[in-house]
Amino acid sequence: MLVLTLIALLLYGMKTSDHVVKEGTLMGTAFGVSFGYWFGATGLVFFLCFISNCAISFFQLLSLVGYGISGHCLTLLLGTLIHPENSHISFYLLWLVFGGLSAATMVGFVMYGICG
Repeated sequence: MLVLTLIALLLYGMKTSDHVVKEGTLMGTAFGVSFGYWFGATGLVFFLCFISNCAISFFQLLSLVGYGISGHCLTLLLGTLIHPENSHISFYLLWLVFGGLSAATMVGFVMYGICG
């Protein structure tokens, strides 16, 4: 559900910024970015877990990275609503706080919950 929420937020952001896609549609771009991020990040984390010999399955990582998208969704929602036109500092602060907390949760779960 969070991946679909990310798609909706990306579509809203592209529509409000008058983004033009030369090939394809806005919906296709949002689907490709969201599902590509979800599966790509899961594959990268799975590869790192395989190298470090962690006992975690691919489906557990899909779920973990899926929940990790909540930080990105919250950042995009708040960034779209309160983002001033001339400064990007508020977006980067939101991204650092919510994205960082989400990433720290995933790292903590993998390092101490599964591997340790």
